[in-house]
Order: sequence, then C-alpha cells, then structure tokens
Amino acid sequence: MEVAGWFVGPIMKKIIEACSDYLKDQLRWQTGMKEELERLRENHPKIQAVFDFAAEAQISDPALNKWIWQLRDAMDAAGDVIDELKYTMPKEHLEGDLKRDLNLKRLEKAVQKLDKVSAHVTTFLHLLDSAKQEQKEQEVDFYKTRGTGYLPKEKELVMQWLMKPSNDPGTTRCRNISVLSIVGHGGMGMTALVQHIYEDEITKEFDLKMWVSVSNKDVKEVIKDMLESLKKERPRLNTLAALQNSLWTEILSKKFLLILEDVWEDENRHISKWEKLLAPLAYGKMDSKILVTSRMDSVALTIVMVIKKKVEIVKLEGLEEDECLSSSTLMHLLE
Repeated sequence: MEVAGWFVGPIMKKIIEACSDYLKDQLRWQTGMKEELERLRENHPKIQAVFDFAAEAQISDPALNKWIWQLRDAMDAAGDVIDELKYTMPKEHLEGDLKRDLNLKRLEKAVQKLDKVSAHVTTFLHLLDSAKQEQKEQEVDFYKTRGTGYLPKEKELVMQWLMKPSNDPGTTRCRNISVLSIVGHGGMGMTALVQHIYEDEITKEFDLKMWVSVSNKDVKEVIKDMLESLKKERPRLNTLAALQNSLWTEILSKKFLLILEDVWEDENRHISKWEKLLAPLAYGKMDSKILVTSRMDSVALTIVMVIKKKVEIVKLEGLEEDECLSSSTLMHLLE
C-alpha cells in the first residue's frame, strides 16, 4: 500500500468533527458515541505519527500493512455515512423520525468500528520508539563529531540570544519581542538544534513556551496550533479575530518563547500574514522571544518590515557533504 499517497490526518479530523457536529443536538445518541469519539481524538496524533514514520521509512511490515487497510476501510465506511447524512439529511432537518435514527445508528456502528481498529495503533508505537532512539543516538554522534560536546557553537549563539535582555527603548508595538531566524538548507540539523534549545534548562525562565510547525499554513491554523500548544486542546474558534483575542488573553504580560519551525515565505507578499500573526504577540512581557527556522533569507527580511526593528540571524552553511552543520554566522538585519 502506498502510505504516502493517503492523508490519514485530515480525513480522520473531518470524520471526528462531522460526527461531533451531528451529535451536538442529539442527546439520545451522544452517550452511544461520545467515548468512541474521545478515544479517536486521543489516538488521532498517534495514528498520524505512525503513518508519517511508515511513509518516510518505507516500512514493509505485513501486520502494519494489514492494519492500515483495515483503518482505511473503517474510515471509508464512516465517511460514506457522513456523506449520506450531509446530502440527504441536512442538519437542520434532523428531527425525530425513523430515517434519522436509522442513519445515526449506521453512524454509531461505523464510529464503533473505526474506534476498534484505531485502538490497535498502540501495537505499532514501538516502531516510533525505536526510530526516536536511533535518531537520538545519531544526534549524540553528530554533536560529538563536531568536537564541541553537547554545546555546538550554533547552540551557544542562540542561547546567548535567549539570555540577552532587550535594550530596545523604541516605541514600536513589537518592542517587547526579540526575533532570531535560523536559516539553512534541509538536512543541516535545524530541527535537532532547536529541539536541544527548546528542552534546555534555561528556557524554564519563560512563563510560556510554544512550538509550531508553520510550513504553508494560513494564519488561523498557525494561531490554532499555538493555542493548542499552550492549552493542550484544539480551539473551536473559527474567526481570525476570536483566535487573536484568545491568544492575546493567554500571553498578555507573560514572557514567552515561541518556536516557528519550517517557515516558507517569499519576498513581501506575506507581510499581511505576519502582521496578523504578530499582532496579539506584541502584548507579551518584555524579553519575549520568537525563534524562526527557515530555508529562506527573505523570511527575516519580511519580519523586519513588520516589526520595524532588528532581527538577528544564525546562518548555517554546509561546506562538505558529510557535514550537517559546518559553519555559522550571527548577523543582524535592521530596516
């Protein structure tokens, strides 16, 4: 089975949200499916992690492949019932009648089947544990081959920046925030570097910590990820204004560290996006920090245009193919 060609995460999320929506006003059916939906929400990230690992490592395991097929069949079955409810029984017409009960009974059975299959994800979590251990061992070897133990110069530069108090007396709205961008090509160890920084004891000095993978997500999804990182649950808010206000409430007068990983932007087309994203963050406490990782220099330039102040850069430059991080420079960009 081609794992990479099937996006389990979005499909599972759609099923959970659709079921919850249909059950919202159906008190009789809530008790029949509530526990199953809660377990599906809990297992969702585990399933996605197993799929991501299986696709990346190109694992050919008979038991895993069989489970993937079973999961796919269960999800297809649940999706079919949801589609029928959507197109033949609009939510506003779901009032007490036989047809409604029959369809909701089908939905209950489909959710129970999906829950039963999803529970077997625990059987394959050992694959992730093995992979994480192997990655950890590789990272240890990587840092040791650098000849600098667990504190390579790139980490030293970033740690110095984290501990440095802000001396910006300016009046810009983002004066409480300092931004540093780590720029480098794929395979240079940016994620490993940032993870060591994020887990370092020094970060306990921050009131709040957030880690979000940005990629090409829109502003609302990024803010939802930030709130989920803080509150350990996905916000149900849908409007940008409501999400911004919720984030503002969480970080108001708090010293925070925000990691924005794998940012993909180009030139000045995304200034508006950064303005919307940074607006609530401007109310964090003095010495709050935002650490950005990207493959593009233009990201730092765009942030400079938004916050109207200096952005520091750690630039990773590969010199040899067998070196992950071979040199770095600390630079400053100021509009």
